[in-house]
Amino acid sequence: MPTSRGIHGLVFCPTSTTKDIMLATASADQVVRIWWASCIRMQCLAELLGHTDQVTQLAWSAIGTCLASASLDKTVRIWTYDNAAPCAWSCQAKLTGHSGRVTALCFVQDGRQLVTGSTDSTLRIWCCASWRCLKTLQGHKGLVTAVDCSGDGQLVASASGDGCCCVWDLAEGTLKHKLQADSGGVTSCRFLPVGLSSTTNVLATAHYDRQRNQGRVLLWDLHTKARKWVDGKIAAHFQAFNSFTGQITALDFACPENGLSDMPHFAVIACCDGTIRVASLTDDDYIYTLGNAAQACDTADHHCSLHSRSAVQSNMLAAISPCGQWLATVGLSNGMEVQVWDTETGHLVKTCQKHKSSIKVIKWNNSGHKTQVLATGDCSGCCQISIWEAGADHQS
Repeated sequence: MPTSRGIHGLVFCPTSTTKDIMLATASADQVVRIWWASCIRMQCLAELLGHTDQVTQLAWSAIGTCLASASLDKTVRIWTYDNAAPCAWSCQAKLTGHSGRVTALCFVQDGRQLVTGSTDSTLRIWCCASWRCLKTLQGHKGLVTAVDCSGDGQLVASASGDGCCCVWDLAEGTLKHKLQADSGGVTSCRFLPVGLSSTTNVLATAHYDRQRNQGRVLLWDLHTKARKWVDGKIAAHFQAFNSFTGQITALDFACPENGLSDMPHFAVIACCDGTIRVASLTDDDYIYTLGNAAQACDTADHHCSLHSRSAVQSNMLAAISPCGQWLATVGLSNGMEVQVWDTETGHLVKTCQKHKSSIKVIKWNNSGHKTQVLATGDCSGCCQISIWEAGADHQS
């Protein structure tokens, strides 16, 4: 077994509360770890063994009853636990069928199906009742890098190194849209609600052109046929964020709908060129420019940039709290500490306790209307959390 315990992925259990936080981490040492935390302490509840290669992706079902783990060993494992004994975990199923490494997975919102993607260029749809493969979706010519399901459970998007993002009808298993741009491979994709209606399907894709060493993020409207549709088909993206020198390393969105923040809808994009950019999704105006480092604004693309003091970094990370109030970043000062910014004012709120090695994952969890939980994992296997409330925070 590899000695490295580096964390590749981190997910919160959907049933977590501020006083009872449960999360899972995926590690390079082939182990899935379950953690329990409160505002004063954190401990590892269980180590889930069974994979024979690095664990790369994790996903909880919508109601937190089971956890799926993807691995380079070409399998997905389904884990369940006893509510009365959260330390007692077992492997309910081992999903096989992909001929390549499993690189992506997500549960459909209703929890009835699981979608997986692989280096074998295919997607598989699994029934969560029987864990039987229902459909195999073929359409890519390169490895699948990411998958995401729409909020209404009707569509699934798959990103690929072949330069395409495919949008599939989940019920029929048919290809609805094939989104292409002369921008290199698609490294990630994500559905997000932009506007007043949560049924408006907007898809974001991140691209990296290796030959030009250029990254960009594109937004596609899958619902409103007036925006870049021709003859009933999507002809092009309707919004683009360009001018990134290198690969996009993090992409996150804030679409506050709970009234806790007056911030408009916006995107935060981190790149290995040492920049983190904040861009509006609803108009062509600036939101704010973060301080505490060299700043630059590109008026042509209508976004603001915060530049790292350091050289090019591969672990530039950014994540927005679900309420839209805080932005957590890694890499602007160094790769071993998290800076948290107030998105209302653009001011640095706090620099969190420093890790002993490079941080690989940062993730927020919405555990209450005014309480947010931030978790970080590093390449040594260490996991930390901090709990954020209006005017105060506690870190363990």
